[in-house]
Amino acid sequence: MPPTPPPGTPGEFVTVPDIDSVPGSGGIRGPIGLGFRVPCLVISPYSRGPLMVHDTFDHTSTLKLIRARFGVPVPNLTAWRDATVGDMTSTFNFAAPPNPSKPNLDHPRLNALPKLPQCVPNAVLGTVTKTAIPYRVPFPQSMPTQETAPTRGIPSGLF
Repeated sequence: MPPTPPPGTPGEFVTVPDIDSVPGSGGIRGPIGLGFRVPCLVISPYSRGPLMVHDTFDHTSTLKLIRARFGVPVPNLTAWRDATVGDMTSTFNFAAPPNPSKPNLDHPRLNALPKLPQCVPNAVLGTVTKTAIPYRVPFPQSMPTQETAPTRGIPSGLF
């Protein structure tokens, strides 16, 4: 369950007086909250991996990054959301010079994947008639594990 603000937090609750009269609302009242979790990929010359950051981010985090980096104010940001989500500065290393070099993508597992020569133009229409690339089930089976990498930040969720 994503973090939700305490009851009555200004700017974080649906507050329409007669919400039952709003078409399509279904009479839903309550907190807006952060929504469901999705991965956040940061690709920048100031962010070289492998690195995992466990902060909680949302759509206002990029605005908070601009505020932290350049001092630009962020209007319409509630105090609860400001305290709950990160500003993405933990994903960057601005003290180091930028590294614009291309990362090494020559990895045995990446190279073993089948490659399609091109995108089929009618794929957008959903009318692809080519057969799918067969999936080879690895044998013997093993429990998947997450690769290790340096980490920064705080565990996501409430703390």
